[in-house]
Amino acid sequence: METEISLPAGSSREDLDRTIRQRFGTGPYRILRQSLDARRKPKLFWKYRISTGVLPVSPSPEHLLPVARRQGRGRAVVVGSGPAGFFAADILNRAGFSVTLLEQGPPARERRGDILSFEKGGPLLDRSNYAFGEGGAGTFSDGKLTSRTKHISMEREYIRLRYVQYGAPEEILWMAHPHIGSNNLFTLVQQGRQDLLERGVDVRFRQRVVDLLMHRGRCSGVRTDTDEFPADYTLLAPGHSAFPLFRRLYARGAGFQSKGFSLGFRIEHPRELINRAQWGRESVPGLKAAEYRLAAKAESGRGIYTFCMCPGGFVVPAAWREGLNIVNGVSMYERSSPWSNAAVLAAVKPEEIFPKADTPMAVLDSLEALEARAFEHLGAYQVPGTLPPGLPGGRLYSSLPQSSFPFPVVPLDYRQLYPEWLLQDLSDGISRFARQIRGFDTGLILGLETTSSAALKILRSDSGEVLGIPGLYIAGEGSGSAGGIMSSAVDGLRIALQTGA
Repeated sequence: METEISLPAGSSREDLDRTIRQRFGTGPYRILRQSLDARRKPKLFWKYRISTGVLPVSPSPEHLLPVARRQGRGRAVVVGSGPAGFFAADILNRAGFSVTLLEQGPPARERRGDILSFEKGGPLLDRSNYAFGEGGAGTFSDGKLTSRTKHISMEREYIRLRYVQYGAPEEILWMAHPHIGSNNLFTLVQQGRQDLLERGVDVRFRQRVVDLLMHRGRCSGVRTDTDEFPADYTLLAPGHSAFPLFRRLYARGAGFQSKGFSLGFRIEHPRELINRAQWGRESVPGLKAAEYRLAAKAESGRGIYTFCMCPGGFVVPAAWREGLNIVNGVSMYERSSPWSNAAVLAAVKPEEIFPKADTPMAVLDSLEALEARAFEHLGAYQVPGTLPPGLPGGRLYSSLPQSSFPFPVVPLDYRQLYPEWLLQDLSDGISRFARQIRGFDTGLILGLETTSSAALKILRSDSGEVLGIPGLYIAGEGSGSAGGIMSSAVDGLRIALQTGA
């Protein structure tokens, strides 16, 4: 039997146990969904959907998503250890392939050390940073497991069960807005790797793919900067920022298409400001930090929205190679930083922002040049900053609020980074967001946010095979057909199921 229960926010699991015993006796129960109801703020309530009585046995990932295992399936090479690559390797291994998983960066622990060194003044390593390394870009994020992709309920549950198996909080199975947190992601990607190793997957680090192996017009594996990996099945999951690989695929004849994408920046506020706007008070016992997701139309009609909101989080330098200067957001499971941030983005078309870019590779070159623009102005990984009132007119502020960013924030006229029409649209959006969240227009604007969506799409068949290169498959954010941890993981899983299992 299913029922709904509402308890004041801040109630403990013991309070829930007691309420269920009083209503239904001492039998077992299962939480199906838990969400926060803030409609009567400052009175907040947890809403639970509960199943009581005789409960079915909780499925294991393997029982939830059966895969027919057949010996002698041949060799499979998966490139990229982010969500798409990891779950593709997982499924192909279960299907009976001899799987090699290649990652251009180092293991997670070494990667974290390289990032900490960089933030203390060391060099930015082009294979070990917030974009590249074990677990992909998602390892250092908020770890949200939400997705707007439809009809993925079984795949989504499989992925969540796997993550719990590797050490994620069990609550991700039922929370309406589940998040793992970067500190937990750091642990679970290592546990996931250990699971693959114990199942016979060959995991190789520091292997950057520089070309494809071809045999009789079909892809037959990959060549890295140190070795060759022949394969009967080759799947790429390189992530958003694998620009050198995209250029090589284009030269090999892969079909590319430019598409609409998003540009903007991060905006950061004191955590208490967002809490007060969303909850009616600055803190609530038992709750971490308030979330928001906003969308509006600028005066021009352009869509402006927030993305990858990191409650109680940090803004971080997300350049994927030396000489670039872009930002992203990260938060830990506890969401206890004094700040909350999100990307504020405008939907743009390549021809609007890069009018001279008449080919897919010209769009890629122009995007990379944009990502280098802030670095060229500042000469370092300091982040450009401003306040919303100064955005359209280019006002320079003598001082800016304190920030979570690990390097100095330098006042800059954003007209040196983006065209005025884009800044005006983003400013319009912020003004509209301030009608929903009081004080939103007092936030600190930081950096360039360019990686929320891809400007290029690699053309592929329904099975994921790259058009123009038979025998090569692609999945995840690098394909231009997925974005975020969950949708990328689902994409890799589905491509592996369709083409390898």
